[in-house]
Amino acid sequence: MSESATGRSNQKHLQTKHWLPLNVLLLALVGLLSLTYPVEELSRRTGDLYFRLRGSQGTSPHVALILIDDASLERYGRWPWKRSLLAQVVRAASAGHPKVLGLDILLSETEDEANDRELAKALKEAGNTVLVAKISNSPQGRPWFEPLPLFAQNALAVGHAQAALGPDSICRSVPVRELSLGGPRWAFALEVARIASGNVLEDDGHELRIGRRKIPTVGTSSHVMVAGVESESLRFLPIDYRGQIVPGETSPPFFAVSVLDLLDGKAGGQLQGKAVLIGFGSTEIGDRIPTPVSDRLPMPGVEIHANLIDAILAGRSLTPLNGWLNLLVLCVFSFSSTWVVLRWPVWRGLVALAALLAVGLAASYFVFAWMHVLVGLGPFLCVALLAGPLAQLQNLVLVDRGLTQGLRQLQIALKTAQPTKKNSLPAALRAETQPADGDLHWKVSLLRQLQAELSSLYAFDETLLEAMQEGLAVFAVRNGKAFVKSKDGTRRRALIVSPRHFASRPGAICANHSRPRRFGSTRRCTSARASGACVP
Repeated sequence: MSESATGRSNQKHLQTKHWLPLNVLLLALVGLLSLTYPVEELSRRTGDLYFRLRGSQGTSPHVALILIDDASLERYGRWPWKRSLLAQVVRAASAGHPKVLGLDILLSETEDEANDRELAKALKEAGNTVLVAKISNSPQGRPWFEPLPLFAQNALAVGHAQAALGPDSICRSVPVRELSLGGPRWAFALEVARIASGNVLEDDGHELRIGRRKIPTVGTSSHVMVAGVESESLRFLPIDYRGQIVPGETSPPFFAVSVLDLLDGKAGGQLQGKAVLIGFGSTEIGDRIPTPVSDRLPMPGVEIHANLIDAILAGRSLTPLNGWLNLLVLCVFSFSSTWVVLRWPVWRGLVALAALLAVGLAASYFVFAWMHVLVGLGPFLCVALLAGPLAQLQNLVLVDRGLTQGLRQLQIALKTAQPTKKNSLPAALRAETQPADGDLHWKVSLLRQLQAELSSLYAFDETLLEAMQEGLAVFAVRNGKAFVKSKDGTRRRALIVSPRHFASRPGAICANHSRPRRFGSTRRCTSARASGACVP
């Protein structure tokens, strides 16, 4: 193997030796930063951005909405309405033959007995209604707002309407179950989807199943009894948002009809065979929560339920990237990023790193859009931001270490030399008391002095060679190359194959001998110390 190939092999081995510790340090820093709120928030915000980039997905064929909007309130008066009017709404919606009818309206207070009975009768006649219950926010009084027994007995199911808000008060998921006085209660969306599909809801602790539909959850089920008190760890249903209804939109995410139009018979058969939800759409009623797809106004609670029900019935399940797989992808990205910045330093490396990050962002978006897998990008962005500075810091440490080693070798070589000027480079190198190893400025200053002295020596050698009239060969012992000055004064670079291969001519000088010597007619260099041919 040639010496140049050996040098390249050693250089690659050295890069690999420094590349692995750099990645270990980078991944350790990113792991610590991933536990902080800013990085977690960055992951959440980038995930929210994917919903906006995906845009409209058309109108859902599975879910329709009946909204108590501003026009309905203007016609029938401010909320709360009489239960007899709600009974008319239920009958009108049931006449559209929906698969299931969900009422996202709390019915926890009694009104007039006759009106309550009329609503209970309408619920019973529909035969496919689901009601909601909600945890009370009041520190005093009852912990839950439950439907009156009169209504609950005439409905097929009751589900909780709790939303899980993140630290930024944005709803991205819903608890699978909530503990109530009557035991664990399934989410309202799960109960509606179960009745709409006509199957049983099964739970194995890791994922839910409605018929053949798998519904992944975030978290692990843990149901225990402690001192007679029932306890359960929370699991969540991530919401794959289809979108939010915007007035005047040509292709809304859900078909929506106001109560006003429903009672006027303008539903147009759009409710048949769908899961129909009745809820609030008015801006005057504060049943709105910020979501990743919300624009100027937060999303009404009934639309949040509609988005989750639509995803379940359509077989879509938004899941975060598996923990181990996420770690593997992060390691691959880290190794690739550090290799790029070490392979192409400074600007070229940064441009290549930016291109690599852009490819990663595009890939994560397509994984979200086509596979409904959400990748937390916070750690990946941390890798991209830290890879360049850490690589440059490592290069600086290596340069400082190399300078220290080289200067120490020069110091050892010059210890036996004769005294020189006080401020000269040899004097500085011989000094017994030197600045600390970390004083990089001192080392750079010595390098500048060394460069100046080497430049002077090179100029002197050039002048000396030009002044000589005889042929001269100067050999490079390690790589077998020589700078040759012939008698006519021209210079050329010669490749020396063997010290005894070429014949010499009278008058040639061998520069590898202990002292310059001329060769006679033997045409052979007999010195065992010669490392190259003697060329005239």
